[in-house]
Amino acid sequence: MRILKLMHIPYPWDVRAEKILWGLAGDRHTVALVSLPGLNGDGGSLERSHEHYPVEMSGRGGVDILTRFPVPWSSKWMEAVNRAISRGRPDVILARDLVVWPLSYRIGSRFRIPVVYDMAEHYPEMLEHRFQHGLGSWKDRILRNPSFWKAVERFCLERSDAILTVCDASRDYLVRERGIPADKVFLVRNTPVPGYLDAIPNQRTGSGPIRIAYLGFLDPSRDLDLLIQRWSDIESVLGTCEFLIAGEGISESRLRGVVRESPCSDRIRFLGKVPYLEGLRILASADIGVIPLRATSHTMKTVPNKIFEYMMVELPVLASDLPPMVSILKETGAGLSYRTGDPENLLEQIAKLKDPGVRRAMGAKGREAVCRKYNFKEDARQLEGILQHVADRSRPPVVPGKV
Repeated sequence: MRILKLMHIPYPWDVRAEKILWGLAGDRHTVALVSLPGLNGDGGSLERSHEHYPVEMSGRGGVDILTRFPVPWSSKWMEAVNRAISRGRPDVILARDLVVWPLSYRIGSRFRIPVVYDMAEHYPEMLEHRFQHGLGSWKDRILRNPSFWKAVERFCLERSDAILTVCDASRDYLVRERGIPADKVFLVRNTPVPGYLDAIPNQRTGSGPIRIAYLGFLDPSRDLDLLIQRWSDIESVLGTCEFLIAGEGISESRLRGVVRESPCSDRIRFLGKVPYLEGLRILASADIGVIPLRATSHTMKTVPNKIFEYMMVELPVLASDLPPMVSILKETGAGLSYRTGDPENLLEQIAKLKDPGVRRAMGAKGREAVCRKYNFKEDARQLEGILQHVADRSRPPVVPGKV
């Protein structure tokens, strides 16, 4: 099976792209990836076999937004697609996120290739939350207008041959509230690749202050303010602690300002964006991993991949009580949840993690769950089956006596 994968994110490097490329590697399949060219080095270390057709950039410094954005009539994107198709007609197109779906649909219609929509998140709702906080340039407000992308999403959901979601809440929403046929919506979670299970050894020493870590984007949907502002109270419960924040995003400068005003500023460190393996090493040296998501229409229907990465390195999880994360934590025993935005309940729950024995037990349960179920070896089987089913269904039937 030949798969044409389109994504607007630069490659290398992207964690979900790496998982899919790893999961589909082998003699039976070929993945032709069309994306923006990567600006940074590869963050992972897995062997992947695929063809890469980067979009040739134009404009000063290769940042011409008209070139970067995958509009269906973009000559630069179509040139990259044509290079990929010239090596062999794809059996299926895998569109990563809504931004590349219109282009994917155009290609699919032109060449009669089925399109599978990989919906890692509900894009219009994410944009709405972002703009509600006054964030986004004038270019963003034109190219990423939530009302426009809601219309695109309606069209996309109706016309995609299959839709991939990352959690049950997202799948249930599409079926129950959007009326998408259940046999068209599939679950392919954002779980870790098994190759990383033994690549990062446990680096916890058991001595020194408790280290609390956050790994991920810094944007308005992450309530890091709650932890920063209540750090003195957290230390009154746990003793002296360090807070390691690894990542970058549109809220970073504001959060740094909040930290500067904190009496605990010397114990709260911003590490910036780090390569994937370095991020896992940071988690492997921490004692508690936090996921302080705010409750929005966007976050209520997704699961951040960091919950599985925390579990993979035996890091007990403390997460806000959004249903998709609560479900995983209750099932696995890998951590605790607190009422979203409630500082008193946060302190009550974090106090339960003071005992090193409790943290070790939760960490062990999390890793066992990743080894047994929440790893991409399992999800890759599901993905392969979905793509093969869609590709087979789109092929014309063989008529006896005709070639």
